[in-house]
Amino acid sequence: MGQLCLLATFVGTGYTAFASVVGWSVGSRRLLQSSIWAGALSFLATTVSTFVLCRALITKDFHFEYVAQYVSQHLGWQYSLSALWVGQAGSLLLWTWFSLALAIVLRCQTLRTRWPLSEPAYGMLMGFCFFLAMVMIFAADPMARNLAPTLDGAGLSPVLQHPVMLIHPPVVFFGYASSAVPAAIAFTALAAGKLDATWTELARPWSLLSWGILGAGILLGARWAYTELGWGGYWGWDPVENGSLVPWLLATATLHSHMTWRRGGQQKKLAVALPIATFAMCNFSTFLTRSGIFSSLHAFSQSPIGWLFLVWMIGIASAAGVLIIVRRESLRRHPSPAILWSRESMILANTVAFIALAVAICLGTMAPTLTDAIVGRKVVIGPQFYNQMLIPTGLLIMLTTGLAPLLRWGAPPNAAQRKMLTHVACTAVASACIAYFGSGRQVLWSVVCGLFTLGVGSIVANWCVDA
Repeated sequence: MGQLCLLATFVGTGYTAFASVVGWSVGSRRLLQSSIWAGALSFLATTVSTFVLCRALITKDFHFEYVAQYVSQHLGWQYSLSALWVGQAGSLLLWTWFSLALAIVLRCQTLRTRWPLSEPAYGMLMGFCFFLAMVMIFAADPMARNLAPTLDGAGLSPVLQHPVMLIHPPVVFFGYASSAVPAAIAFTALAAGKLDATWTELARPWSLLSWGILGAGILLGARWAYTELGWGGYWGWDPVENGSLVPWLLATATLHSHMTWRRGGQQKKLAVALPIATFAMCNFSTFLTRSGIFSSLHAFSQSPIGWLFLVWMIGIASAAGVLIIVRRESLRRHPSPAILWSRESMILANTVAFIALAVAICLGTMAPTLTDAIVGRKVVIGPQFYNQMLIPTGLLIMLTTGLAPLLRWGAPPNAAQRKMLTHVACTAVASACIAYFGSGRQVLWSVVCGLFTLGVGSIVANWCVDA
């Protein structure tokens, strides 16, 4: 039953992607209607497949190869169920289920809002689900039968038998799945050339959801690493940890760029490129986790699956790059004078800082592989590089975050804002001085305290003005 439903998912998602895009292109109502039903049936088939595997895990049915790999007789039912997202195949099935569910939610949402590009966006999401189903069928089958059934299985690694692991991986995969929605919306608007503010209004809540879920996944993973891995901290700049951090940084930049587009039509190229880049980097993180090129306790075993995701990521990035070049005239910013002391300038600097941080972390993570390919010798980047790099970019992010709420959109600050800015800045300087003398003249700590006070002060000042 599970194998048949998995095949139905493969066929159904492929048809849905085709019918949605072609039906929208030729204006065929019949194709569009059939794509809705095909998508719903694909979700139902994936739900059945997931239920079959979950039941096999809980009942310890070792006729399934996947169950024999990750479950044993002495394993508790909750950790037996968590084996669904521990292995390659099971986690892909969960990711597919999340992606299909969100695709259907988007389709229902756009039926209500009547966004004219809802069908191709829905088709793009279904195309990604088709890719996931294809990977499962041809490379990582969660329903594969165990040709030599045993009375007991290999069981779960002790470090994975932790309460946090019951929720951390599903949260991460839901974050990955949700990142595909704003990417599909942006890509569709870019391909169709309909680059008004409508698509950002639709994509922003999804970007916010993805940002929040990805952040929660990172925090949960840090808690697990602190308890189980004995690093003496929550973060060790592990390659797989870095791979999950980069999409979150880009998702943060996405939210900022959407804000400036909605306000004044600025940062258009960034606003359309960043959600696609966020989704692409989620696939890149999957490549890091599943390819086996890095040794990590967070990673799966070596598999060709990761390379499939790398090819998929390169395809997405290349197509988006070509479309941005084609639509460059539509993406030109509105002709307005650049004002340094304005809110959009601070947000732009903040956005660039997040992007620079993401790029630096990505390059540092890939340094051993890149140097091995170029000069034949692996150069490993240690935690000190990341810690030092984080200082200037982090301070810039804190500074611009504190200044932006105190400034106006598209204009220099007026007299009232200058007065408010002066008061908040003086409070921040006083805080920095207190921290400097109270901490034994530690400069960095005093600067951080001053910038933190600036950020809190700007929020309080805005509340007072609004009140």
